[in-house]
Amino acid sequence: MASALILLWVAVFGGLNLEQPAWAEEYHTDVASAINSIPQQVGDWIGSDDPEIQPAQQRILKPNIIVQRTYRQPGSDKYIRLLVVHCKLASDMNGHYPRICYPNTGWQLGSADPMSIRLGTTAIPATHYAFTSSREGRDIEMYNVNFFILPAREQNLAASMEALERSARNVQRVGLGAAQVQFISDEPLNTEEWKPVLERFARAVEGPIDAIVQGAER
Repeated sequence: MASALILLWVAVFGGLNLEQPAWAEEYHTDVASAINSIPQQVGDWIGSDDPEIQPAQQRILKPNIIVQRTYRQPGSDKYIRLLVVHCKLASDMNGHYPRICYPNTGWQLGSADPMSIRLGTTAIPATHYAFTSSREGRDIEMYNVNFFILPAREQNLAASMEALERSARNVQRVGLGAAQVQFISDEPLNTEEWKPVLERFARAVEGPIDAIVQGAER
């Protein structure tokens, strides 16, 4: 009991810095600029921006920035949808990631399997989700690869909400937030055919990854 009171006193009276750093707003602006600079064309995939996020999602996420874009190959019916969202508070993302948000909109989770995406010498840990839904009398499938970017020197790429929650509780990162990246298609994305495509798109989001991780270096 005494130790708990001491910790509370330290937190309240300045022993722990529970406020965002003075440079946080500049940092958030830099992160938003990096995410907004994701190229409109990735290899031979040409992107078009999707409609703006719904007001209900805005209320949940309180995003610093969201990019939603669908990329297609000319002459092919294949597509990959990119979603990148950065929140100023990592905790705002708790209720909005594939395992939670898609079932809330009528999709049934079929599987959630670990996978990794190669980015140079780094292996990005990710989760590959498979969802199904019945729409207008027919069954449709959706596949989603999801990972998080954290403002940390180490373990700054994560596949799980547990890592995001640890980052949100870290007093050194209060107010720096986190980002989530999703790749979405109607084909399984954990196949050999899609592996080089995901690696190419991982390189396309390398700028945002660097901008977010630099928050731990200031």
